[in-house]
Amino acid sequence: MRTKKIIDSDQKKNLPKDRWVLVTLKVQPNHVDIVEETFFQEGAISIDLKDAFEGEVRESPVYEKIEDGDQLRWRRVEVAAIFPFEQNIAVRLEGILSQVGIKKPSIIQDKSFVDRDWVAQSQEQFPVTRIGERLLVVPSWKLAEFKHSEGVVALTIDPGAAFGTGSHATTRLCLKWMTDNPPINKCVIDYGCGSGILAIAAKKLGAAKVIGIEIDDEALLVAKRNAEINEVDIGIRDGKEEISISCDLLIANILANPLIIMAPLFASIIIAGGKVILSGILSEQKRSVIAAFSSFFNILSVREEGGWVLLEGERIKGEL
Repeated sequence: MRTKKIIDSDQKKNLPKDRWVLVTLKVQPNHVDIVEETFFQEGAISIDLKDAFEGEVRESPVYEKIEDGDQLRWRRVEVAAIFPFEQNIAVRLEGILSQVGIKKPSIIQDKSFVDRDWVAQSQEQFPVTRIGERLLVVPSWKLAEFKHSEGVVALTIDPGAAFGTGSHATTRLCLKWMTDNPPINKCVIDYGCGSGILAIAAKKLGAAKVIGIEIDDEALLVAKRNAEINEVDIGIRDGKEEISISCDLLIANILANPLIIMAPLFASIIIAGGKVILSGILSEQKRSVIAAFSSFFNILSVREEGGWVLLEGERIKGEL
């Protein structure tokens, strides 16, 4: 989707404060520019463009950031515009579009809405996530409600660019395993740490030393920031650099194929008798991952939730 906004602060002062109307129509790609220009001339304050077949088999995939002109890759474009409220605006716009060469335009949606606290409404989409009896994943704007709750371990994680807010089954599986098996006085590695949620949880649940490893530059920054917000001392390291360390427990919530490739690496990092926790595995991938790790680890338990799997393994004593 691409959004255009051409309204400045002076213009905003003259707009109605409480009521707006959203109009939407589908057009051929070569008509997008004239529709946009017409809508802006008629008072639109914002226009979104997206593939009209989004979510269907006819969708035209665009894997990069959407830029001007990319809508020409789409077979048909959905144009959605927000206007100050006006009765019968759809009829008026259809007449104007007909005059500029859009044959038989048809507004497919004409919906009015009132202003509201959009930030608060967005925040309500991200509830507190409870893991077991004592662990909570809490957005920062709700932390005050739980900060002084006795016996509760609160992880402050806001939705953002890096994976790991506690809402996905794989993250919940890992967090629940740690609440059942607190890593007290252990050295823990969170491999592919994303937001840092598992590393932060390990530290708050008693680990002596925690290291988060990540290859994504943006996720590295997010993990460091989340560690500061949660006031925990964890090391965040770039996985693209050589890392020489051993640990008692390694947690990797990534994907099955990378896990299979990294089985020997993980075996070289984890001490004999140490544990590996693997997630990000679909149920049908479970056997392949177990086969890759069985030369180095005894698989002790398997947990499943919503078609996703967590494997718990213990490092076999002996050389690689």
